[in-house]
Amino acid sequence: MIQQLTTSEIEVLQHAANGLGLKGTARAAGIPMHSVKDRRESARHKLGAANVTQSVARAVSLGYIAGGQA
Repeated sequence: MIQQLTTSEIEVLQHAANGLGLKGTARAAGIPMHSVKDRRESARHKLGAANVTQSVARAVSLGYIAGGQA
């Protein structure tokens, strides 16, 4: 069973889906880069993913986030 993602974990995954890296996500979310890393890692663990790309794919398939920008 997958644990519920927090609002902040969903936010950083949505930024990743939109193509932003760590710095861009930190700027867009108004948080330090280490917080982005922590939230991505937490989401990755909860989703049982091997990396950020897989985390984003699982978050999209589970309806947590929309797919990236076209």
